[in-house]
Amino acid sequence: MSLGRPERGDDVHEDAVERLRDAQDDQSRLRREAYMARGTVRQDATNDELSDAGDRLAAREAWLTWVERGF
Repeated sequence: MSLGRPERGDDVHEDAVERLRDAQDDQSRLRREAYMARGTVRQDATNDELSDAGDRLAAREAWLTWVERGF
């Protein structure tokens, strides 16, 4: 019996996995940028961008969890 939840390997699941990987890559890139910007005028901006990337990553992880587990 299907509860309308996407199955692993279908398009919705694959999209969720891809979006999570993209968010992880983005966070890694921004972490490097924030490190390089320490002590410069860009420090605050890169830290804000890194924080936002962490929020996006958490949202992607939550979505993938819902897709895989249904909650």
